[in-house]
Amino acid sequence: EEAVRMFPFIRNKIKNLDRDEFRETIKKSFDVSEDYLQATCNAHSLTWEEIRQLSKESLVTIGAHTLNHISLANQKAEIIFEEMINSKSEIENYVQQTVNHFAYPYGGFEDAHKREYTIAKQIGFKTAVLNHPGNIFYGSKYFTECLPRMPLGNITTEERLNYIINGIDHYRNNGFHRIVKY
Repeated sequence: EEAVRMFPFIRNKIKNLDRDEFRETIKKSFDVSEDYLQATCNAHSLTWEEIRQLSKESLVTIGAHTLNHISLANQKAEIIFEEMINSKSEIENYVQQTVNHFAYPYGGFEDAHKREYTIAKQIGFKTAVLNHPGNIFYGSKYFTECLPRMPLGNITTEERLNYIINGIDHYRNNGFHRIVKY
C-alpha cells in the first residue's frame, strides 16, 4: 500500500529531472551500474530485428519516442530537439523507413506544451500524440502535433474498451469539447 501511495511522488521526481541527471539518478536510486541498467532495458525491450519485422507489417506503424524517455517539458529546447531527431534517425536507420509519427514520453499535458509541439512539427513529424484520451475529429487536422491517444494497459477492461470505441471515454474525460487544444 505504501508503494502505491509513493509511486506518484517518485514518478514526478523522475519526470522533473533533466536529461543529464536522469540516468545517474536511476542508477544511484537502484544501486545499479550502467551495464546492468542497459541489460535490464534490453531484456524488456524489442530487439532491432523484432522492430524491423514489425515495421514490414501493413497494420503496424513505427514511431519515435525519444532516446531516454524524459519528460520534455522539463528540458532545454536543444535537448528536446536532440532527443526527438536522434530517436527518429536511429529508428529510420534500423528499419529503413521514414518515421513520421511521435509519441511524447509520459504524454500528459504537463509533459509537453506548445514549445514541444512546435519542435515536433519543425522536425517533420506528421503527427505527435499525447497520452490523453480523446477522439479524432475533422478539426484535429489543425492540431496534428498534439493529438489524443487512448491509453491501454493492464487495467483496460472489456467494458472500458467498449467505452473507448464508442466515444464515451472521450466525453467522460473532455466533456463536450471536440478538440482538446493546447
